[in-house]
Amino acid sequence: MKADGLLGRNFLKGMAGDAINAILCGAGHNMRKILARLRALLYLLTGNAWEALQSLCRHLEVLRFHQEASGAI
Repeated sequence: MKADGLLGRNFLKGMAGDAINAILCGAGHNMRKILARLRALLYLLTGNAWEALQSLCRHLEVLRFHQEASGAI
């Protein structure tokens, strides 16, 4: 999660700051996933089927890479 969720330097202080930072990084990660799917849907709706396929393939490759890195597969 630290590398793919951009969970880098924490400028917030204390345990509450650590918790807030982790929650916000998780929310950002989820937003990036949602935006990738919306981008693919937009390509499909506008008739760019090739771009939609490429976008979905990139999204799936990234997900597979992160699952392998975390040991989920």
